[in-house]
Formats: sequence, structure tokens, C-alpha cells
Amino acid sequence: MPAARSSYLGDDLQVSTSASARSLSSVSAGDEDERTPYERVLYGLHHDQRWLKEVSLGRRVGFYRFRGELGQGNFSTVRLAYHQLTRDKVAVKVIDKSKLDQKTQRMLAREIANMDTVAHPNII
Repeated sequence: MPAARSSYLGDDLQVSTSASARSLSSVSAGDEDERTPYERVLYGLHHDQRWLKEVSLGRRVGFYRFRGELGQGNFSTVRLAYHQLTRDKVAVKVIDKSKLDQKTQRMLAREIANMDTVAHPNII
């Protein structure tokens, strides 16, 4: 009986290994039609030279691409960004850590505490 169990596990491992190898080959292949939108964006994020340049210039963070500036405060800037999968527009607050002294750290902590108390689906 134990021999049958080990051969069953071995067959199962072989199937899962070949399935993962197929998924990796489809992601790395140049055929765009077989990939899901998530796989296309993820592949572009790690392999597309234009995307890598945008990340290094600060125009892209993760799946979000920054477009313009909406406003500016004492220690932060609010920028417009688009999610690459859903094409949703979001506002992202970018905080300049070099401008944070004791007073602005207290202001930022108070702002975070106030945002935590707000129960709204569009605020995270």
C-alpha cells in the first residue's frame, strides 16, 4: 500500500510540474493572444524597456501610471494615476520624506488618523 501512495504522489507532482512549465512558457512566449490581461501587464512591467524607464523616472509605481499633478501641499503632492488593468483614475498622495520635521510628522500622523476614521469605499 505505501508503494501505491508514493507512486500516486509522484504522478501528481509530475502533472503539476508540467502544468507550471506550460504556464511559464506561455508567459515568456511572444504570443500575446494566449496571455490574460493581468499576465500581459505583469510581463510588461518586468520586461518592457519603456515601462522600466518609466519606473526609474518615477512615472509608474506597480500597476499605476502617473499622468499629472492635481495639487500640492506643505509636504506632499497629489497626482493623478491610472490603473493599467482596470483603467480607473485614482488620486495618489506622494509624500516627500525630506520635508518631514517634527511638526509635519505630527500633522501627517493626524491626517492618517482622520482618514482611518472615514468609512468610505473609495478611500484606502
